Amino acid sequence: MKLTGTCPKCGSTDVHPALHSNTNNIRPVEGRSSDTVYTTHYVCRSCGYVEEWVKPEETPLLQRNFPQK
Repeated sequence: MKLTGTCPKCGSTDVHPALHSNTNNIRPVEGRSSDTVYTTHYVCRSCGYVEEWVKPEETPLLQRNFPQK
C-alpha cells in the first residue's frame, strides 16, 4: 500500500499513513529500549487492512539488531 497507494485486499485507493501510530515497534529480545526500531502503518479506510513498514531512517538500526544468519 505504501508503494502503490492501492490496498492489496480490496483494491481501494483510499489508503493513508496512520499518524501517531507507535504500536508494534520492533525491539530485540535482549536489546535496550534505545535499540527499538520504529514503524509506520498504512491503513485502508475502505476495508480496514493495515500494512506496517520500518521507517527508512531506522533500517541501519534494524540491520544492526537483526544481522543476517
